[in-house]
Amino acid sequence: MKTPEYDILIVGGGLAGMSLALGLAGSSLRVALVDAVDYETRLSAGAGDRALALAKGSMLLLERLGVWPAVLPYATPIRHIHVSDRGHSGKVRLHAARERVDALGWVVTARDLEREALAAMERTAVERIVPARVGGLKAGMDGVCVTLSRDGRSESLTARLLVGADGGDSSVRRLLDIGQSEHDYGQVAVTTVVKPAVDPQGTAFERFTPEGPLALLPVEDGKAALVWTRHPEQAERLMGLPEPQFIRELQSAFGHWLG
Repeated sequence: MKTPEYDILIVGGGLAGMSLALGLAGSSLRVALVDAVDYETRLSAGAGDRALALAKGSMLLLERLGVWPAVLPYATPIRHIHVSDRGHSGKVRLHAARERVDALGWVVTARDLEREALAAMERTAVERIVPARVGGLKAGMDGVCVTLSRDGRSESLTARLLVGADGGDSSVRRLLDIGQSEHDYGQVAVTTVVKPAVDPQGTAFERFTPEGPLALLPVEDGKAALVWTRHPEQAERLMGLPEPQFIRELQSAFGHWLG
């Protein structure tokens, strides 16, 4: 194999791949990131609307990567946490002030986080190879040769180390014949944003139900991001309900803490 063009080649331009690239950006290593999705497509994807609850450890990591200051204006702090179990009287309540911290966590959309991570990437020397898909891999003693499909043509790159950060259905994993174990929990998450009668005021709710956990996370304008775990057939039925009926079922499962 010829002398590798890169020390590290990262395949996958989501939050995991970008975080690694940003963490390596200040080093002397030659780093490139391969992403099958271009900038505009990634930021316009419907999945960008999903709410992410970030713990302080995640915030500190994003701060070290130079991303958090730009994300903070779009993040909603979690000042309180309320945990309950449907059918039981016990409750757990946590408060940031009591724990002597500014917030117990923050809620931010994936789109806001990805946008600022991409902006930070553009300020680094990391090369972004976009859009491109991995079509083949050949590992050797001195590194790996990666065949890419890009703009309708095939090209090869070499690197000392290849990192697969391309998700659960990783092409890197499949091409290297790395096995995986799968377990179906028989649950899916229904997600949306609701406007309760009572402003959550920085309170994150988690409620355990027989079908799975239900979470309401505070977001801007007194709204809450809903993550409702249900069995697949129940979730399909819920998504087909008229809005008033959906709200009634949510009210029954969640209770009346927010009106």
